[in-house]
Amino acid sequence: MIGGRVLDAAAIGDIVIGRTVYGGAFVRAAQQVGITLVLPAVALQEAWMACREKDWPFLELLLDLPVTLVHPLDGSGAERSALIARASSPRPKQGKHQARPVWDASAAHAVLVARDRGWPVLTGDVRRIRALDATIPVETLPAP
Repeated sequence: MIGGRVLDAAAIGDIVIGRTVYGGAFVRAAQQVGITLVLPAVALQEAWMACREKDWPFLELLLDLPVTLVHPLDGSGAERSALIARASSPRPKQGKHQARPVWDASAAHAVLVARDRGWPVLTGDVRRIRALDATIPVETLPAP
């Protein structure tokens, strides 16, 4: 293996539904060259939720590829990804009923995995990743 890419939920969805030609071409190239495709568990969960039932077989095919690796979210990862998200989330105002900060668990897990591995994030929505880390390497899928 020569390295890899961390796929966020948008990239997983793009590949599964065939939103662009690039997603499928990237997967084929990854197989030929031996690039590992890491799917953070929370991003995978979001992709399962967002995909139509008719697309599930394609998601299962992606998971069965020898270059695909699902990265689990354990207790340490949950804490560390929450800290990534917390650092970028606007803090709610103090008051009688304190609102909870809104954050993107899926993107936070992708950023954590990318930081840990030193690999770029492949995404279809760069804003979600950049909101959490403006410096992490990102490869953007083209718009359809």
